[in-house]
This record gives sequence, C-alpha cells and structure tokens, in this order.
Amino acid sequence: MSFWTIENIARITGGTLLASTDTTARAVAPRPDARGVVAPPVPFGVCIDSRSLQPAQIFIALKGEHADAHRFIAQAAARGASLAIVSSPAAITPAPPPGFPILVVPDPVAALARLASAYRDALSCTLVIAVTGSAGKTTTTRLIAAALSGGGLTGTHPAKSFNNAIGVPLTILNAREGDDFLVCEVGTSAPGEIDALARIVRPDIAVITSIGRAHCEFLGSVEGVAREKSALLRHLRPGPRSLRLIPAPCEPLESCVLGVSGLARFGRGDRADIPLGRVEMTPDGVRFQIDATPTHPLAWFAIPMLGEHNAMNAAAAVAIARHAGVGDDHIRRGLSTAKGAAMRLERRRIGDIDIINDAYNANPESMRAAIATLAALSITPGGRRVLILGDMLELGEQSAAAHAEVLAAIAQHPGAFGLIVAVGHAMAHAAQHAGLEASLAIEPAFDDAAADRIAALLRPADAVLLKGSRGMRAERVAHALERTTTLARSPVPSQSGLPE
Repeated sequence: MSFWTIENIARITGGTLLASTDTTARAVAPRPDARGVVAPPVPFGVCIDSRSLQPAQIFIALKGEHADAHRFIAQAAARGASLAIVSSPAAITPAPPPGFPILVVPDPVAALARLASAYRDALSCTLVIAVTGSAGKTTTTRLIAAALSGGGLTGTHPAKSFNNAIGVPLTILNAREGDDFLVCEVGTSAPGEIDALARIVRPDIAVITSIGRAHCEFLGSVEGVAREKSALLRHLRPGPRSLRLIPAPCEPLESCVLGVSGLARFGRGDRADIPLGRVEMTPDGVRFQIDATPTHPLAWFAIPMLGEHNAMNAAAAVAIARHAGVGDDHIRRGLSTAKGAAMRLERRRIGDIDIINDAYNANPESMRAAIATLAALSITPGGRRVLILGDMLELGEQSAAAHAEVLAAIAQHPGAFGLIVAVGHAMAHAAQHAGLEASLAIEPAFDDAAADRIAALLRPADAVLLKGSRGMRAERVAHALERTTTLARSPVPSQSGLPE
C-alpha cells in the first residue's frame, strides 16, 4: 500500500475524516490514464502555506501568531491540495468545494511529527543525514547536498532553515522515496528539542558542525549546548552506512561522546580523521586542503563562499560524500556549484559599496569568524573595511562578557578596519569600554532611522560586514543604503516641464 493514501494518513495521525468527505473527490483536475480511467489524485508531500502549495500536496492548517490557516483551506483546495488536516472544523471559512477531503486531528503539529516519523521508515533506501551545531547548519546542509550531487546522486535538502518541530517534518515529508539522499537541519533553543527531532529523523549520518554559546540563556552553558547537540548522535539507524561526525578540536563535546562508536572527527589537530590543512581565500571564495589519510591522498577543494570557517563546514561535506562513495573529482565539481543561504556571508554590491550580509544570526563564535573573514578580504583601493555589529541575543548571564570578547577580538586584526559601528544596547555598552583604535559610531537604539544614519557614514569602495542576531535585523542598513542609492540614481525632473 502506498504511504500517500488518505486512509493511511488518517491511520497514522489518528484523525477523523469529516462526514462530508468523499475520498474519490479530486482536488486537482482529473486526467484519464492510458485506459481512459480517471483516478483520484495521489497525495504527495506536505505544505503549511497555501501560497506555495503544489498540486496533490497535503495542506496542514496551523494556527500561527498572526494568522489561522483554517481560513485558507478553500484557497489550498483551489491550488490542487489533495487533503487538508485541521484541528478546528468550525474555523474553516470560506468553505472548500463539496467533498474536499478534510481530516480532523487534535494537534496538527503532533500529526505532522507522526507523519514524518512514519514516512522516515518508507525512505529505507535513502541516505538520511542530519546536521546540527551552534553555527553553520544551513550552509553545511547545502554543501553536503552539493558534494553528493556532484556524484550524480539526487536528493532533498531544506530550502530554508527548516530546523524546528515544524520544519524538520516538512523536510522529511517532501522527500521522495526514490531519493538517493535526504539532508535535514536540526536546531534547538531549549533542552530536549534535539532529542525529540532526532527520534523522528533517525539519520544514517549525524553531523555536529560546531559548539558555541548560541542559546546559552536556555541551555545554561557551553557544556549544556554540547549535551543538547550530542543527543543527535544517539539516534542513528544501525548499519554499514552509519557515521557520526564531530568537529576537532572541540573539548566540550569530548565528554559527551565517550564510548560512542562510529565516530569521526573533521578539522584541525592530531585527533582529526578528516584533517583540514591549508586554507586560502580566493577572489571567489575559499580554497582548502584535506590532508592525506589512510584511505585518501592529500587533496584540494574549493567552494564559492567566503570565510575560513566555511572550509571547516565543507570538510564535513567532503567526509560524507566520500563515505557515500563519491570520488574526489565529482565532489569538487559538486562543491563548485554550492550556493550559500541568504544572509550568511551573502555578498552583493549596492552602488559602489561591497556588502557582506551575515545578519541572519550571531553568537560569539560566528561573530569572530565573520570579523576574521572581513579582515582577510581584499578591498578596493581607497575603501575601508567597515564592521557593523549588532547585539547577540539569548546569551543570558554571559551576554556582557561575550560582547566584550567579540570587540576584543577586533584587536587581533590591527589596522584592518576603518570604521566600527556598535548597534544595540549590549554591543554599544561593550564598545564604550573596548578602547578600539578605529573610528567608532554607537547606536544603542537601533531602528530604521538609525539604519539611515549608519548608511550615511559609508563611502564608495567600502567593504561592509552586517552581523547580529536575527532580532536586530542588521540588514536594515543595506535597505537604507539601497534607498539612498535609488534616490541618487533617480532622474531629476526638468524644471521647464519639458523632456530633457
């Protein structure tokens, strides 16, 4: 029996079909087969946004902070949904077409998790990879998918940072049973979340990219972060494809992996099984070396992404692709096509200014990595390297010391920066006591007006890093710069009223 039948979906979720449901009703235009028989659409995949729904997907109606998806079930049906899973039938308005299948469950999020867990078992021939870590998760999932694709393998990875109790099941449920691989990103902000998600994913390969101070407010300490992340390693499916990858060196993790089998380390130092050697910045990204191992000779690889830390992420991708039997030449070809995620060292020009937008999120470790990346970047003669650093959130009692540490790290790159802008109360307070050599601007209250003031400080040929936690929205400086550039390029109307 196919997984994607309405009856099977109802059985897995424990839901009840509405009495008006006709399981032979077609939500998509019926098409006869070669024998002229018209069959109902076969459901496949899951969607929670009616605007992006594809024909035959199941629409799950979630109640969000700002919208209730029960109001969009008719729209989902019109776009070709094969089934809607709901919790409040009375909230469905406007009504969908008569006979449109509707399954009622107590908790759509729990139903989503049960579906994903059951579907994971249907992916028995798919290499399932799970990636977690304090930083680099999204980038690493993309690098892994690129490296595997270079070997001709096909698969699925999340289009965005789908790494929570909703995003992880969506990623699994939109994989196809014939996929060679599936890469899932697994995140956390509270104890126990990794364990719960890992029980759903049950990966063949688990990767921890890094351990840092992200979410210390909720996880307590770096050791708490390590314990939370290491939960992923406990839920691997046994078998010859199993592999656990952790970074080296990483002392907080070592006490969490004592006695763990099938473990390999990627990175620096004597304990690295996949040893990262020389790393070189190039005009297009990073070139890096994986030193010789008992099974592979020394090899060079390159990725079209900024940052030495991304060489570390790519080393994990190389290790996984090799484990899957992909040759180095094919890995190189795949990595050359990798694309970074939005607002992760995303580089673009606005007018004559080079913007490196790394404003998706921040913790002390990713801050230091981004600062080092800008310090190593070649810039246009006459331009400056400009740091615009926003508050790092969710650090709890470690916040003051962490912000001071980040600003102290700037001194490791003497003369590299021409302007430093501290954005937000925590970063501004730390900057007042940092004794920085470069010229400094401080904006404790960061809003659109402050973004306009900061944009006015920038000059042609500057290279500008935007970095801060998601709540700071440091990318507003880029938006302000775009407005200024657009105005500057706008044609001046003729005062005579006639065309010039």
